[in-house]
Amino acid sequence: MALKPTGERMVPQYDSGQLIYFEHIGRYLFASQFVKAKKILDVACGSGYGASILLHKGAKEVVGIDRSRAAIKHAKKYYQESKATFLRADALFLPFDNESFDIVTTFETIEHLSSQEKFLKEIKRILKKDGLLVLSTPNTLVYRKGNPFHKKEFSPGELAKLLSKHFLKVNMFYQNSFFANTIFSKATLEKGSFETLKIKGVREINVKNLKLFNHLSKKSLYLNVVASDKPLPKVRELVALFNPGLPDRASEQIGNLSRNLKEKKQQLREIRSSRGWKIISLLHNIRIKLPFINNL
Repeated sequence: MALKPTGERMVPQYDSGQLIYFEHIGRYLFASQFVKAKKILDVACGSGYGASILLHKGAKEVVGIDRSRAAIKHAKKYYQESKATFLRADALFLPFDNESFDIVTTFETIEHLSSQEKFLKEIKRILKKDGLLVLSTPNTLVYRKGNPFHKKEFSPGELAKLLSKHFLKVNMFYQNSFFANTIFSKATLEKGSFETLKIKGVREINVKNLKLFNHLSKKSLYLNVVASDKPLPKVRELVALFNPGLPDRASEQIGNLSRNLKEKKQQLREIRSSRGWKIISLLHNIRIKLPFINNL
C-alpha cells in the first residue's frame, strides 16, 4: 500500500494531478538541470519520487534520506534502483563523510527543523568544495499561517541572510502557479518577458519590470535557492505546463454518462409507450382509487 499523505509530504500515488503534485515535481525539474554526472544527496526525500527524477535526468548517483521509517519503506518499494538508494537518517546528523556529494537538494525541509544553522553546517560539511545546494521553502510573507509542522518560516530577505552566512554565492528564485507552475528570478522579469514561454494563442508574456517583480515575488508561495562557495552555474528558469490528461478523461467520462443517459431515456419512453405498460398503469390507478381491492 502506498504511503498515506499527511499534507506535508507529496505522494504521487495519491496526489497525481493535484496542485501539490505540480509544485513538488516542478522543484525537482528545476534542480535536474544541474545534476548530470553528479552525485546527489536528497535530504528529506519523502516518498522518493524526486530522487528517481534526478537519476533519470542524468545524475550519476542519488541517495535519498528521510527521518520517517514509513517514507523510506515506500521509497524503497517504488523508486529504489541500482544508482538510487534510500536510508533513514536525521537531517541534523548526516551519516556521510566530509565532501561526499556534488549537490544537495532539500525541498520544504528547513522550515521543519529546530536548528536551521546546524542543518546548513551539515550540508556544507558533506558538500564538496565546489558543491551546490538547491533548496526550497515557503515564503512566510504569503504562506498561510499556522502550519503545525513548521518551526520557522522565512521571508526572502531572511532566507538570503541566513544562507549568505554559509555560502558565498546565493541566487533566489520565486515559485508559484500563476498561469503555469513557474520558478523565476528578478533578472528574468527585468528583461520584459518570458522569452521561452509558449501557450496556445500567446507567444510571450510582457511584464512591467521591477514593479511586477515586486508584486509577483511577494505573492509567490515558495522560495527556491541555488547556493555555493563557487561561481553559480547558469540557471534555466522553469515554466512547467503540466498536462496530466485529466480534462480529457473528465470530458470522456461526461460524454459516456451523457450517452448512457440518452439511452436510458429512450428505453423509458419505449416502455411507457408499450401496451403492457398501459395495462399495468390502468390497473395501478384502479387499485389506488379502490383500496378495498387489495383485500380481495
